[in-house]
Amino acid sequence: MLHKWRKKKSSPIGVDIGSRYVKLAQMQRSPDGGETLRVVHEPVPDDLHESSRYTPSVLVPLLRKMIETVGFEGSRAVACIPERMIRYQNLRLMSASDDELDAVVSEKATEQLDLDPKDHKIEYFDAGEVWESDESRREIIAMVASISAIEDLLSTLARSGLRTMAIDAAPAATARLATQHDFGNVNPGPRVVLDVGYLTTTMVVAQDEEIHLARTLEMGTSGVTELVAERLNISPTDADTIVAVV
Repeated sequence: MLHKWRKKKSSPIGVDIGSRYVKLAQMQRSPDGGETLRVVHEPVPDDLHESSRYTPSVLVPLLRKMIETVGFEGSRAVACIPERMIRYQNLRLMSASDDELDAVVSEKATEQLDLDPKDHKIEYFDAGEVWESDESRREIIAMVASISAIEDLLSTLARSGLRTMAIDAAPAATARLATQHDFGNVNPGPRVVLDVGYLTTTMVVAQDEEIHLARTLEMGTSGVTELVAERLNISPTDADTIVAVV
């Protein structure tokens, strides 16, 4: 799909609704073949309760303002599912055929997370064969998100004037970034990427666009931001700015 976008005048608008910031980005191509990256980011209001920060009443006007601020082309968008919406579950399964794997992963993931499969969307990475107690197992990294939460996200983007072409999860996007670029022709072996966010840090190990490990750690820059805000008696947004500069 990416090669088709590269043939167009501009890429879709990338949308990332994080814990502290909403970010939009688009790559645009000029007639002479040059490329320009247009980026805008705005903080999520920090004076609202956490349950109210990500509602359409907050995000729709914020996104509309951001879109109007920057000269984006078109309304096509690709959105990253916010990490707070995803639950990860590692599974080690006995041998299963490719035809059976979807059903087995759905059953095991919802069973271990105690969820109703009818209310959740389940996707997974097949991390390959591992050995456990002298038995071959299939390592699966399952990602589970509420269908209603996904529908709310799509509705918010539509009300903001965006036409969502695809949604993605951070580990998948990170794996593509890490494996599709040569980064100066370095060794093309497994690559480890740490994506340090405000509340969580995502670690991905990938090779040849295949994810072998994905972990979300409950730690981020929020601890540093909170300490700076407390010591200087400033808002978290101002403290974010100081932490980013440092």
